[in-house]
Amino acid sequence: MKKKVSCAAASFLALLLSVWSCARPAPPPETAAAGERLAAANRIVGSLIGAPAESASARVATFSYDEGKRVDLYWPPDFGFDRRVPLVLFVVSIADSKVNRDVGSSAPDLAAYVSWCAAAACQGAAAAIMTVVEPAKDLELLALWLKKRADALFIDMGKVYLWACSSNWSSAARLVAEGGPLEKELAGLSLYYTYVGVMTPTPAKAVPVEVIIPEKDNIGEMKTLASYAERLRSAGCGVRVIRVPGAGHSFDTRLDAPETRATVAASLEAMRISLGL
Repeated sequence: MKKKVSCAAASFLALLLSVWSCARPAPPPETAAAGERLAAANRIVGSLIGAPAESASARVATFSYDEGKRVDLYWPPDFGFDRRVPLVLFVVSIADSKVNRDVGSSAPDLAAYVSWCAAAACQGAAAAIMTVVEPAKDLELLALWLKKRADALFIDMGKVYLWACSSNWSSAARLVAEGGPLEKELAGLSLYYTYVGVMTPTPAKAVPVEVIIPEKDNIGEMKTLASYAERLRSAGCGVRVIRVPGAGHSFDTRLDAPETRATVAASLEAMRISLGL
């Protein structure tokens, strides 16, 4: 009889410990100031023009989501790590080896991405930038990793905003296409001078989308992007096309002009509105 009581007591104690462990809040990650990252960043394409003054105070930490692959997560300045916040995912669809070969560092170490992520975090969201080896496969792996660890990372994966530029959208588009791991979670999308193809999928969910077309970028590519904007509109998305006169590729980090600052401000506002911040 004593043995049965002891077993029951042990089982009850184990249950209490399990409940306490589940209820205990996750410890905050060790973070650094975004300003420290920016000071050490690769400036081959410069920093975001019109970034909020408080961007340097955003918090950032680096994680490994798979062997040899990293994701840098940013949170708002003075974030208390006492709640989950929506995520802005800055997608990279170019293998890390090629990024390093072309610009001399990984994407998360580029001043452009550091400053964009910090600016997004200043809107009240978390932001993420990653390295990939096999883009389509690794982006899906990262999405699942983020979902699984959402509590520990203090992110709300029910609301995800995607931002892509240049050659970084075609593979990433599968994340939010029908059957993609973020198909239902997509809240909005920014496409900055992205190069797309006729087979690039559109999101399965009709969401707000802004398409940024610099008028001095590659004419053929921007014409194709404009056609993609029409496909997005036909798919039910609320599309806003912003044409930036006098601007070329990467203008958001290279051309300090009123049009650049207005475009960046509009994008940051789009993130806030789409994510309900």
